[in-house]
Amino acid sequence: MPLGVFMQVMAYLIFCGECEQALTFYQQALDARLEFMVRFEDSPDQSCYPKGAERQIMHASLMIGDSRIMLSDDPEVHHKGHHGFALTISLKDMSQGRKVFNALAAGGEVKIPFEQSDWSEGFALVHDQFEIPWMINVAVTQ
Repeated sequence: MPLGVFMQVMAYLIFCGECEQALTFYQQALDARLEFMVRFEDSPDQSCYPKGAERQIMHASLMIGDSRIMLSDDPEVHHKGHHGFALTISLKDMSQGRKVFNALAAGGEVKIPFEQSDWSEGFALVHDQFEIPWMINVAVTQ
């Protein structure tokens, strides 16, 4: 069987104690649907997290449109910042693109404003309030 026939690539976002806030934000900003969530305190292995992290998210899964992302807190991580990647949302409609851009930009930092580009009717790069980088791309219509 060739590699990739049954393969999917999904992002797994790791937070420093703010995963629950991120879940709520993405549900509102992107109309995401929570599929699954478990806290560290619900784990049968109580040794897998440090004291004080009981209410943090051990694992969660969100559907954003037709795509799934997974998220969790890492109680051992004490730094903020997500570098070396960006999540991309592809849309077919400028009004949807602008709506998604505005929602993700709320409380975040706009790196490239939402505007026409060489390859797109609308493109933007924004880091949301959790410092997750997002590219919004509206395909050129034929």
